[in-house]
Amino acid sequence: GVAIPEVRERLSGLGVQHEWIETRGSIGQNRVDAAANRIRRTNACAAMVLHGFVGHKVFDRVRDAARLGIVPFIAPRSAGTAELVRALHTLDRQIANGVTQ
Repeated sequence: GVAIPEVRERLSGLGVQHEWIETRGSIGQNRVDAAANRIRRTNACAAMVLHGFVGHKVFDRVRDAARLGIVPFIAPRSAGTAELVRALHTLDRQIANGVTQ
């Protein structure tokens, strides 16, 4: 979706190295395709999609790329700090246990 500075700052404040993919217009779709390809090639340690920030089509593409690339995937329901912390703990457990979905 559209990059929201407060959410990006929140992620950075939690120590998360992240890439926020702008999804508007045809350039956005190219960016989503490139990100999905990187995820499929497992050039990511995890993938996160924030509900309400992207449409179903983008959500499905990222989730499916994570499945194909055997990359942990999480989709927090909000971008609030508590929800992001829960999501990051879940990803940590998945990574530690070798669970990808």
